[in-house]
Amino acid sequence: MDRMIHLTRVRDAQVDRLIDLGFNKQMGLSPSAYRRRFPEILADPTEFDGRFGVFLVVEGHSSLDLKFQHKAVGIIEFVDSDKLTTIGFQPETPYYIWTHDGKRYKTKSIGKAIESFSEDERPCSQIEVTSLFIHYPQHFKGCGIDSGRTYHKDNYYSTLIWVGDHPELALHHLNDFTPGLSLLSRRKLREDG
Repeated sequence: MDRMIHLTRVRDAQVDRLIDLGFNKQMGLSPSAYRRRFPEILADPTEFDGRFGVFLVVEGHSSLDLKFQHKAVGIIEFVDSDKLTTIGFQPETPYYIWTHDGKRYKTKSIGKAIESFSEDERPCSQIEVTSLFIHYPQHFKGCGIDSGRTYHKDNYYSTLIWVGDHPELALHHLNDFTPGLSLLSRRKLREDG
């Protein structure tokens, strides 16, 4: 099957998932109007195969903030998402990222992982980590995935972690290595500079 056709099907399934969770209703849009907000997929970067093999739809509109998205999928906020700050550009429109399953840096702290990034790699924001959970919750079973761009204060970054039988938004220190926690990264976006 042509890869672009496959990616379009993946995108459409992920947008349908957001509609099933009520994202379109939160914005006051019909399902078809909501679908039209998502841009075409312009490229399938095969040069990222093996490093960024997960294509992910991210919804960044302010009416669909972390609190709304977390409630929609049952994430308990141990940390109030309204008190988090994201470093750098965070699109307000739907966008796509190429990422991985969140296990790549399972032997490193957030800080050490970022130090080892390739030139075309960036840490994910919490909205991107949450998007991975929305579309691929299986990647979070028995572990936690850190954001390296969304922080609380004093070098504490947001993380999604399974606690008992539910996912939870918590914090993880930049220099703390904790088995079972790993930083999520993505390929560089044009907007990253």
